[in-house]
This record gives sequence, structure tokens and C-alpha cells, in this order.
Amino acid sequence: MGKKCIVWNCKTGYASQKNLQVEKIPLYKFPKDLEHRRKWVQNIPYKITVEEITENHAVYALHFRNDVPLKKVGRYWAPLEPPLADKNDAPKSQ
Repeated sequence: MGKKCIVWNCKTGYASQKNLQVEKIPLYKFPKDLEHRRKWVQNIPYKITVEEITENHAVYALHFRNDVPLKKVGRYWAPLEPPLADKNDAPKSQ
């Protein structure tokens, strides 16, 4: 199973959006550090706990500040700040 953005209602990367995207958008994996992971989960309007995050969960770069500082982690780059997901797109509680 490939990685998909966990931000509610984000369709970036889906086949239906491929013809609308001009450039490839980076997809960032969740940090392994639990404290950083908690901050990411708090900023994402999706009902998921830190313990439920798997290797297949990620967040597209467009959900972060444009000038977010990045750090090299192995072969990849990782944002040093949590995402800034739009809380207005959150699923309504029932």
C-alpha cells in the first residue's frame, strides 16, 4: 500500500488529480520521535491517535508553511515544524 496524505479531504496524489498537478509535491512521513509526532497529530484535523500512525501515513508539503525549515534524515528531508492543516476541513463530530 502506498503512502497517502492523512489530512482530511486532501486529494493530492490521487489519480483523479494527476492531470491538475504541474509539479510533484513532497510527501513527508510522520516523525519517529513521539513528542514531534504528537504535535503533528494535534495540528491535523483527523481523528487519529499517535499510536494509530503507521508507515503508510504521511502529510503533503502543501500542508506546511512554504518556508518551513527542513532537516536531512537519512535519504530524505523532514520538516522541523508540524503541519498547518486547515481545521475548517475537519470531519464534523456526530
